[in-house]
Amino acid sequence: MSTVTIIGAAIGHGAGNNGTCDGPVAFKQSAQFARLSGFTWADTLQPIEKKDNFTTVVAFLNSLYEKMKPICESGKPFCVIGGDHSIAIGTWSAAAIAKREQGEIGLLWIDAHLDAHTHETSLSGNIHGMPVAALLGAGVDELTQVGDRTPKLAPDYLAKVGIRSFEQAEHKLNKELGLTTYYMDEVENLGVGSVIGASLSVVGRAPAGFGISIDLDGLDPSDAPGVGTAVERGIALAPLCDALRGVGRHPRFIGLEIVEFNPHLDKEARTLETIATLLEAVFEQGD
Repeated sequence: MSTVTIIGAAIGHGAGNNGTCDGPVAFKQSAQFARLSGFTWADTLQPIEKKDNFTTVVAFLNSLYEKMKPICESGKPFCVIGGDHSIAIGTWSAAAIAKREQGEIGLLWIDAHLDAHTHETSLSGNIHGMPVAALLGAGVDELTQVGDRTPKLAPDYLAKVGIRSFEQAEHKLNKELGLTTYYMDEVENLGVGSVIGASLSVVGRAPAGFGISIDLDGLDPSDAPGVGTAVERGIALAPLCDALRGVGRHPRFIGLEIVEFNPHLDKEARTLETIATLLEAVFEQGD
């Protein structure tokens, strides 16, 4: 497999806590990253402060889109390290538009949250709670039209895993669109491997390939304490890595995104270790 290109997306303006802006650099400078082989850190994008958080985030999303589109067009494997989860709008808009001639892309969304708010439903106004809605075409134009006016994801090829914290309004949108969603109770009952396998089958049906977006708060806080919004009872790291092992070798795999690392809240470098372990598992080389 080709060397994996890593792009840092160092923004926290889409969240209530700006600490995730320091996540990419903290990981790049860590011993955990230094031990990895087969990865090239190509660039780290920084936000340019605008008049308010919304304008800053929108400008950043468009910059990330411009950076990621040629990488996605190249067909080479990549990983985007965030930063808050608003960056998914830039990452997967680039992938969707780059692959559009082949059809729609699929996306496996591992997260504690539904991230299906719009500005009309969000109590906080934080954009990191809106990327799924925006990618599906719901919300304000500035978020839904990054790259172009067409929705970037189709409900049929999106699967969410690990959900355990959400508001009624976004749950309503999630149900209306019929999104494949495995709440944490189901993950515990069915097993991580079974749920991830079923979800990969859903996203893998997309004609243009599929990607994975991992919000570290989807994992159990014992494995990932350094996150923007921790939620108890998450997915254990070991079975998740087993379920995702080698998926980066799939011929239709597009790329990986890992978000919401807040180094200021990490404990004993556990979250740094988790990021490195996820990268090793997803992009594990074959025999």
